[in-house]
Amino acid sequence: MRHSIFICLLVLILSLALTGCTNGNFDTSGPVKVSLAVDQSSGTATKVVNVTVDTSVLKYYYSATPLWTSSDFTNIQGATDGYVEIGNYTTGADIGLFAQGKWRFDVQVKLADETLVYSGTVEQYINADNTTVEVLVSANTTVNGFVTINVKAPTVYGDGVGTVSDKLIITYEGPVSGSIAEEDIEISHSEGNDRWTTFTVSETELKAGDYIFFLTYNDGTSDVGGAIKSVSIIPGVTADISGTIETGPWKDETFKLTTGNPLEIKISADKTEVPKTGSATYTCTKVAGPEITTYSWYVNWELQDGQTASTFTLTASDYESFGDYCTVTCVAKAVDDATSEEFLAASSLYLIFTE
Repeated sequence: MRHSIFICLLVLILSLALTGCTNGNFDTSGPVKVSLAVDQSSGTATKVVNVTVDTSVLKYYYSATPLWTSSDFTNIQGATDGYVEIGNYTTGADIGLFAQGKWRFDVQVKLADETLVYSGTVEQYINADNTTVEVLVSANTTVNGFVTINVKAPTVYGDGVGTVSDKLIITYEGPVSGSIAEEDIEISHSEGNDRWTTFTVSETELKAGDYIFFLTYNDGTSDVGGAIKSVSIIPGVTADISGTIETGPWKDETFKLTTGNPLEIKISADKTEVPKTGSATYTCTKVAGPEITTYSWYVNWELQDGQTASTFTLTASDYESFGDYCTVTCVAKAVDDATSEEFLAASSLYLIFTE
């Protein structure tokens, strides 16, 4: 009787062990070398103005947990007891040998003071053919980031009296929308034949997330140029918007905010030239990504109040102060139903006014 009970228990144990070996959670064929690739959102360069972020201040940590056992796993090759820092992290960093089986990898990205910037997790089966772990991390939006602006433009002279009167108008749209006050924008001018005006904004704090910045170059009377820049504000880190703003109309341009942003739009117009008594109608179309929830329209980078539909009609006589042309931009926002994550995208066209 006892012998029969022992046999039954042995069969049960072997059955459970075999189940663990064949359910995709464990493999006894030996450890393999694993590399870790952390993908985080980062602003992409568009047109003339560039954005740089000093990511050298970030520190990367990971933890690895085997999922085929709930008991003490510290003796399993590759398992960590809490988070381990990855020194001198580069994409595809080698993090050592791991027992083959199903793992959970958790990643944290922190500042030097241990402020959490990004975090993410992934579950993955590790074997000889599957040794690269890709973890998509998202921003910790409870911590603000910063942006500085340092751009220059060819000096223009407004009002015909020979005095420098140009200025930069800066607005932004993202997790929060707003503008930078004119008194916070420092202006300097170079002398000599090659005259440039430099606009500088010191470190400005913003809620972390993806933004679109509108830089409008004005000669004191009318808008003569500008730029649109997409930038990811990283928690605790300063992004720098720099470059040269050229005068003249912006042509057809589509801006996609981040490498992981699925939303893409494009605007079209029924005409690209109109008399100063005419009008043009613009339509925003989704190229890819989740369904669009809101639209905003800008003329020469200035928000048009009440214009929230997918179409916008511009009447030239309303914009006589703009001179011979203007730039029309649509900013669309979409929300992923599964994750509730918000995405922004923008597209621009220019319009020439004729006599």
